[in-house]
Amino acid sequence: MLNTSRLRSLREESRESQDDLAGLLNVSREAYCLYENGHRNPSTEYVETLASHYSVSTDYLLDLTEVPYSTSDLNAKQRYVLRHLRSLNDETLSIIMAIINK
Repeated sequence: MLNTSRLRSLREESRESQDDLAGLLNVSREAYCLYENGHRNPSTEYVETLASHYSVSTDYLLDLTEVPYSTSDLNAKQRYVLRHLRSLNDETLSIIMAIINK
């Protein structure tokens, strides 16, 4: 089932309107609202279109993973870091975040 809060967050982060997404999917704004509010499930084609539009995996939109992208898109070093992320303590994470934010 579509994770509606993720879909809404992605739309808001990209500063798009529901009308924008309705146009992308070639559906009415009302139909898109039903998807975003969880009252109707979009077709597989629409989920794929949305995932491609936001550069996330369909699994992320369908709440099958917490990772917004496919790990197959990562190189070996990135996959290595991702595998070890949960084992890092807060101090190490803070250091990594400081490096990223520079």
